[in-house]
Amino acid sequence: MYDPLAQRAAQEIALLKDIRLVRVTVSHPADAPQIAHLRLKPPLDDADINEIERARQYEMEQTEIAFPGAPEILRSFYKNIIQGSLIHETSMLRGLGFELPTVWRAEVFPELSGTTPSSILAVGKVKDTRFILSWNWLPEYPEYDEELKVLASNGRVEYHLAKPYVLEERSRLTVFKHDLHERQDTTYTQINETGFLRQLLAFKDSVVNGTEVISNLAGVRKDLAVLQAITRSIIDSQRN
Repeated sequence: MYDPLAQRAAQEIALLKDIRLVRVTVSHPADAPQIAHLRLKPPLDDADINEIERARQYEMEQTEIAFPGAPEILRSFYKNIIQGSLIHETSMLRGLGFELPTVWRAEVFPELSGTTPSSILAVGKVKDTRFILSWNWLPEYPEYDEELKVLASNGRVEYHLAKPYVLEERSRLTVFKHDLHERQDTTYTQINETGFLRQLLAFKDSVVNGTEVISNLAGVRKDLAVLQAITRSIIDSQRN
């Protein structure tokens, strides 16, 4: 949504006709290799442990309201992975102008164990367009990778997003068009600045100057509706 190429991507997607498939693929490595290059100092041990525990309990209570009777391991997976990471994909798709499915078929694999995250595969549809969200936990993968592909009758769009913890990195957008046998392939890049950095700057601007942000409460509610539909499908798949 905040990526420098997001507006261009939305414009190109709007020109596609008869979109058949929208697929997001995430390759998520372990956390430590992603931030090792930042050489971060150890965090200060100044947090109120009681306040942290209160917040954790509140989160778990709210998750229990959303998914009554769901096992704690699944509620934790929803809170940490689905809300913590998969939400980036639903937010991105909304920002690009897509109407998201309200009904999903989803599964996790391997089975939830509590030691490491499971991967997620979720499939939904809006009219004749199929949506696939593929979030893959690959702890030994060398780097985070996030890609959107949109396939349509008159072309396709491939959007490779910059890695989140590299401050000077470019996203890449490739647009494939065709007119009978004539093809045109165009690749766009922008400045070395990630969407995560721009979002942080927008947050600062909203706090300091009261500037309205584009990722607002209404959008978050739409994301949560999708994420909860995916989670309910995962719960159903675990029961079968």
